[in-house]
Amino acid sequence: MARKFRLGSGTAAEYGHSVHALRGPAAGWVDTFRRFEEGADHYSWWSQRFGIREKNIGWRIDYVLASPAAMKHVTGAFIHPNVRGSDHCPVGVDVSGSIFG
Repeated sequence: MARKFRLGSGTAAEYGHSVHALRGPAAGWVDTFRRFEEGADHYSWWSQRFGIREKNIGWRIDYVLASPAAMKHVTGAFIHPNVRGSDHCPVGVDVSGSIFG
């Protein structure tokens, strides 16, 4: 389910629209995570208020974007929500050895 952007620190509508514009095919970038996972409720940031992360009420605001040419080397993408230590969690991609030549 898509979320509406609320006004507040770091969540102004202009910010949200600019990030979403980068991820579209017209911009030339591919959202690597969405290439491999279409399901909902995958977040990379949660408020540090008590219990919010445990309830999985968050935002996916950390991305790995790739050019279409680079995507041929991307074999997977991940979000590690169980890694703690910050209000963000690690995100990344797996690449094939062909990327190195």
